[in-house]
Amino acid sequence: MVEDEEGKKKRLGTMDHTQREAIAKKLLTPQESHVKPTNATKIVYRHLLSGDFVLMNRQPTLHKPSIQAHRARVMPKDRVLRMPYANCKAYNADFDGDELNLHFPQNEIARSEARHLITTHNQYLTPKDGSPLAGLIQDCVVASVMLTVRDRFFTREDYQQLVITGLSHLTGRIKTLPPAILKPKQLWTGKQVISTLLINIIPEGTVLPTFTFKTSVRVDLWQKESKREWLGGGEGEKRREAMTDSEFVMHDGQLLCGVVDKSAIGSTSHGLIHVFYDLYGGHLYGGHIASQILTSINRLCVYYLKWVGHTISVKEFVTPPSVSAKRRHALHDLIKRAPREVSRRLGIPETSFRDHFERVHMSQNQKELAAIDAAYTSVLGPTTSDVTAYRERTRITASNMVDTGAKGSKVNMNQMVSLFGSVAIDGKRMPLSITGKFLPSFLPYESNPRAGGYIPDRFMTGINPQSYFYLCIVGRDSLQHTAVKTADSGYLQRCLIKHLEGIHVKYDMTVRNSDGLVLQFDYGEDGLDVTKTPFLRSNQTLEVVVANYSRLLHPKALSVARSIGQKEEVEEYAKKLEKWKKKKTSLIKEGRKGKSGFLKFSSKMGASLSTTPAPTPDTPTDTHTHGENGRSYKSIELQRQWRALTPDQRKKYSKNYKKCPDPVKSVFSSASNLGVVSEALDDLIDGYYYNHYTKKRLPEQKLTRDEVTTAVHMKALNALVDPGEAVGALCAQALGEPLTQMTLNTFHFAGRDELNVTLGVPRMVEILRTATKNISTPIMEVPFHPWVNKLQAQTLRIQLSQVSLHQVLRSLHVSVELDRDDHNNLHRRTCIRLSFLPYSEYKHTFVITPPQVLAFTETHFLPKVLVKEIQKSFKKTKAKMCSSVFERQRKEEEEKMKTGDKGEEATENNEKRGNRRGGGEENDDDDDDDDKDGGDDDGTSSNRIKKKQEQDYSENEENNISDDEDDDDSKSHHQGLSEDEGIEEDRVEEESPEAGIGRGGERKRKAKVNPLEVEQRREAVLQCDPCIVDYSFDTNAQLWCEIVLMLPVSGGNYDIHSLVNHKSQTALVHSVKNLRRVFVEDKDQRLMLRTEGVNIMKMFEFEHLLDVNKLYSNNIHQVAELYGIEAAQRSIIREIRAVQSAYDIKIDFRHLTLLADYFTCEGIYKACSRQALATCLSPLQKMSYETCTENLKLALLRGEEEHMSSPTANITVGQPIKLGTNSMHILQAIS
Repeated sequence: MVEDEEGKKKRLGTMDHTQREAIAKKLLTPQESHVKPTNATKIVYRHLLSGDFVLMNRQPTLHKPSIQAHRARVMPKDRVLRMPYANCKAYNADFDGDELNLHFPQNEIARSEARHLITTHNQYLTPKDGSPLAGLIQDCVVASVMLTVRDRFFTREDYQQLVITGLSHLTGRIKTLPPAILKPKQLWTGKQVISTLLINIIPEGTVLPTFTFKTSVRVDLWQKESKREWLGGGEGEKRREAMTDSEFVMHDGQLLCGVVDKSAIGSTSHGLIHVFYDLYGGHLYGGHIASQILTSINRLCVYYLKWVGHTISVKEFVTPPSVSAKRRHALHDLIKRAPREVSRRLGIPETSFRDHFERVHMSQNQKELAAIDAAYTSVLGPTTSDVTAYRERTRITASNMVDTGAKGSKVNMNQMVSLFGSVAIDGKRMPLSITGKFLPSFLPYESNPRAGGYIPDRFMTGINPQSYFYLCIVGRDSLQHTAVKTADSGYLQRCLIKHLEGIHVKYDMTVRNSDGLVLQFDYGEDGLDVTKTPFLRSNQTLEVVVANYSRLLHPKALSVARSIGQKEEVEEYAKKLEKWKKKKTSLIKEGRKGKSGFLKFSSKMGASLSTTPAPTPDTPTDTHTHGENGRSYKSIELQRQWRALTPDQRKKYSKNYKKCPDPVKSVFSSASNLGVVSEALDDLIDGYYYNHYTKKRLPEQKLTRDEVTTAVHMKALNALVDPGEAVGALCAQALGEPLTQMTLNTFHFAGRDELNVTLGVPRMVEILRTATKNISTPIMEVPFHPWVNKLQAQTLRIQLSQVSLHQVLRSLHVSVELDRDDHNNLHRRTCIRLSFLPYSEYKHTFVITPPQVLAFTETHFLPKVLVKEIQKSFKKTKAKMCSSVFERQRKEEEEKMKTGDKGEEATENNEKRGNRRGGGEENDDDDDDDDKDGGDDDGTSSNRIKKKQEQDYSENEENNISDDEDDDDSKSHHQGLSEDEGIEEDRVEEESPEAGIGRGGERKRKAKVNPLEVEQRREAVLQCDPCIVDYSFDTNAQLWCEIVLMLPVSGGNYDIHSLVNHKSQTALVHSVKNLRRVFVEDKDQRLMLRTEGVNIMKMFEFEHLLDVNKLYSNNIHQVAELYGIEAAQRSIIREIRAVQSAYDIKIDFRHLTLLADYFTCEGIYKACSRQALATCLSPLQKMSYETCTENLKLALLRGEEEHMSSPTANITVGQPIKLGTNSMHILQAIS
């Protein structure tokens, strides 16, 4: 087809040869027309030909390898698109109806990019962590293992047939290997077939590789007998897998030991294909060698599978009768004894388990429910593991696929042969219905493990309907998680892309955004590319580099690398740094640590300074010894005095002290100086040389220290990131692509089931998108000093733990009866009696006393919480809390009070109100009704008396009760600190008899309350609200109190008992600000204080017990405020890695450092939000993100300019972005 300048298309298929020849002669002749031309020239369309490059794409395009270029091969008679499944992992295609898009490049620039940049040869490694993407799976892995086992031999004909099958693409002479067995017949092994493929694919004249790694097949599958005694002299080989097929050994390109399984040819790091890609990646052929090896082995395995075959029958999954009987007996015994074992672990009799389960379910005590689930898990786990072990003894041949990594997993095998085991939703057993049943077919509160989700059935013998329904529930829950997370994860990745799209590497190796702001002076802190460093991470991987790279070094390239740069200056500076380190090490060994000038100044002047500031009107004498940033006032004063010194004065203190020189990499550029690498890589080289060479005898040391160092330094030089690389987009893709794998939202802390921490997509949203200060689950960790014992640690935990009224409430009794007031109005007389635990039961557990509990109850819980909650229920039903007669009486009393009549009549009226109250119109600050009789009584005498007599509580706590308590209740309960905060922290510590830590002595509790105080306290409660008609309490032990309320008959039913139980759980008698729960646990043989909630300043008060220098919190904003923005930068990295490690997701450290540096580059912690993008200088980039019209208005009003530096701006106007191959200009010499 030909398209002319006017856009008209002529199809050549309907024309004869003469017509097509005429059109061909006119192609270069401009067409004369009065119509404005659409095209500059004529366009000739052609069919796709073999050898053309096409682009394949599967949506969603989450990362760079989602679009790859393939070389097309046209097959005229086929009507289907085919693709090797070695590339399917890059597209995340799983053969369940996935659709891929095929694109044809339309110009030479696009074809060139497809051939040299986007081809599958260059997409072997993922930029996320440098792990391989392409790899063989399923039947190819099974065939390769069967081909390369030790007892596999081939004749000359078979050997040559297999070799020519794998090397059918070669046209030249094929090199073969001599036979492994000469007599009585020449035979070749399967390992030699693989070796023959490799030596023919590797280019001529290239050094053949030598390396070793472990295979996927366990050593016990090959070796059943005990290891033979070593008779060769010396120590011998102690490793069990040595010289077995579980160890892959290749020497000079020949496979000597091991099988070719998934770890060799699959998408596995440091395997056979990965080693070839890394060693020969810099060769002229690039990744073509690795791709060709995959293709050849794939072709060979498919052909060999036709010879031997591989199939599975149902008979192989049927266990022998003896094993089935053993399995059946074990499961029957487990079902029978599980209730007894669970009851024993819970510490209750087996007969009362059902009652205990019912009580816990009705109270909705999540902690107790979790304890029951944990007990079942611990009881069922060991037997389940034993039953699955029976499958190993049945010698199922299908397990070969699992063991080699070809297909399936041990979980699939167990479900088919052994049992399913326990199924769970969000880490919990199946939920109970309101009737207490797991399913209608089970009894209420059934103790049988089957009812809670334990499935002892298997696929081979079938599962019952209840188990099938449980599996459907779990499958539906997983699908719901996936569907819900898709929107959140997709939007989060879009936010990351829009913020980081312009970040790239400049030619000076700095990382900058599109506005030119420097984010990093070296990409990822070492300047190395993620995909070029997989073999520079450990001693094991470094062995591959040293063993092969020293032979791959080209002498000319090495001489050029040594000639450029500042070789002498680098070596001199490195010696200076090494000399300082040795001197410092010797001083430490001698017990002499060099002090800086400031430390010497502090030692001299610190003794004369006080630890507290001088008393001033703003800083009273009883203030804490720490300032706002956590440092003591003594330290702050020393800093001020040091900064006030002149340079000469400071020099006197700094004499004979030499500061550690900066690292070599911070002084010299790694791009132009060989050997300028990070300190971590230098330490890795030292460790490798010590383990592999220093410990060996001299004859075994094949390379010198200089040769080893040179090989690694040359590898690091070639691994530098390329200028123009869009590292910001790669970082966004690396973080966004795994988000769909994060299903669960919360996880239990290790070793602490009741302490949850938010993970998954919600936590990633908090870190990356919202950067909220109020995170959902704040956590703080502080280790104790080594000399602190467990008793001291537990005492501190008690002092910091909050105590709710529910925890000290022993019993609750509520009685309701109908009664009439003095005006014959019918009311409900409600008597509420609260009984508290005796002090002896919690004096070693809580930091409060009975007088404090009773004082909190009568002055805060009853009037401010309980009564107001009851009033709210009447507001909703629009019922009246008090009678009109009493309202008139109350108004008359107010009039008399205003006119100054405060005599006997007022006292008499007050006494009558105290003896019998019919209630009154709701008169507190929470009343929002528009009734004309209602109003604010803040100026009345009753409120004045109430405020005067509430001596135990501050005004701040009175303000905690907000008018919008309904709106804030869910948030407060979620955070664990409600408006019912209780006694203020400082006040409780002042009255507490438990001295705890930092307080001296134990104070005696009052044995009895005097009559005058009893009457005052009773009157104070009565004055709180008109509906309170009587109040009494225990004047001796102070272990109970009783309040009588007059409530209206109308307004519906209300459960006072449930209301008191619910509100007492959030009413805090004692609490430390922002701390909800506190735990003490052992971690790495050291006591650790872990809190739910964050209060860093409070921890500084216990620095004599806590090692506050090692304090850590997941609240990034608080870390930034107290410790600085660099500490916040490290906290961001640690938090992201903590979230990803829970799902076994690995992302390279360089991506995280770049992201954290971007978040903190302005000195504050900002995330990928619309507000954070406001500092961007590109109006088009801001408009393309969100609120396009608003950003357009602001740009017009401010007269902003678009410099066309961001990728979005260039794409918007239709020109290439200035990244990658477009980050430079090519100058052509004109002769």
